[in-house]
Amino acid sequence: MSVFSIPYSGHYLIYAPLADYTALVNTVAFEQLRKAATAGTSHLSSALFQVHQALYDTLHLCPGPKSGSFAPEFVGFITTRGCNMSCVYCDFHAASTNMDSVSLRAAEILLEWTAENLKKREKKLLDVQFFGGEPFLPIKQVRVIIDNARRIAKAHDLEVHFGACTNAAFGVETARWIAAEFDSIIVSLDGASEIQDSVRPMRSGGGSFATIDRNVQILTEGSLEIAIRICVTQQNVEKLSQIVEWMCRRYRPGIIIAEPLKQSRQTPDSVAQRADPEIFIRQFCAGHEIAQRYGIELGHATSQIDKIQASFCPTGRDGLIIDPDGTLNSCYLLPQDWRNEGLELEFGRVSPLDGIQIDMQNLSLIRQMVVGNKPRCTNCFCKWHCAGGCHVAHTPPDSSADYSDVCIETRAITLWKLLKGLGREEMADAFLKHPIVEDDSVLTSAS
Repeated sequence: MSVFSIPYSGHYLIYAPLADYTALVNTVAFEQLRKAATAGTSHLSSALFQVHQALYDTLHLCPGPKSGSFAPEFVGFITTRGCNMSCVYCDFHAASTNMDSVSLRAAEILLEWTAENLKKREKKLLDVQFFGGEPFLPIKQVRVIIDNARRIAKAHDLEVHFGACTNAAFGVETARWIAAEFDSIIVSLDGASEIQDSVRPMRSGGGSFATIDRNVQILTEGSLEIAIRICVTQQNVEKLSQIVEWMCRRYRPGIIIAEPLKQSRQTPDSVAQRADPEIFIRQFCAGHEIAQRYGIELGHATSQIDKIQASFCPTGRDGLIIDPDGTLNSCYLLPQDWRNEGLELEFGRVSPLDGIQIDMQNLSLIRQMVVGNKPRCTNCFCKWHCAGGCHVAHTPPDSSADYSDVCIETRAITLWKLLKGLGREEMADAFLKHPIVEDDSVLTSAS
């Protein structure tokens, strides 16, 4: 059980994320609640006793590392590390010209193994995800994998779901096929042509916006669940709320995701800079309000207060992702990137000759990559939503215990959402004038 207190404007926000409970109290009430955490409740008023009951009467266990047999939530295919675009801030520059694609036989073996694993666990859904590079470059391979997945799912009496992360810079025929065959898609698009074409040009030269704009409109015509992901940099952060409204009007996606740039070692500051945290916070919150008016969610990965998790991503949650070279990893990032941070996220291999090989010893080490083992997150009220963020970019081994820009943004947006949820509109708006959570502390905690 974790209960946190966050001081703000002469009050204390009492927050129990595992109990999904929030209260705003004055200083006197806070001191009485703090005393009750260790000395009993006899001194509490009836109103504060009800708060105490809501916080503590039901035991809410902190989520921890997975254990037992390997239980993947989905199977992911990095169909290629190659890409047809040349984004100025890309983390994959060294790999983006490598057009090697995953072996179709290895993909079939992995699908069959995953379906059997799901049936043993009495699961009903085979979830198949595609990553890149640009996953639809080897479109013939993707089509075969889709056909094989449908056949294997039917043979094992499983439903099947297809999703992908894509730049959507493909032909009309491919766009229509994706709209018909896929269930969900995340498209990377940073704004209209003046922004998109300057930071996300085609590798062959010229802008990418016209093609992507056409394809997104095709994708939104059917029942496909579509999300649009904006990479927010110092160059576009002050227009973020305007970009959100333009996307709401033009595309009507299910969700728009706004994520600040993860600065690449390959990208000089003169080309793309990380957005100023305070400007991003204000623009995100303004965009959030705008999107709500259209019935659309504006998402931010580390401040999803409706999600409780011990690990931010598939790493730590039995992620199963096959690289073009046949290795099985828990992360879709380049292996050299996580190895540079002292992480080993490979735990197996698929071979057309030898089948599936899984290193349970290394898998058990990967499973320990949860927020309970991240010193920076120990006392943070966002820990069970953020879960420490990206294991590679944000909280690798030996990372600083000091809060980073990601932490500053996550903590501020989370506090703003909690105040809004309590109906404290004026207090939430006032917070944005100086959107920094100065301090928080733990009333009670168990890991």
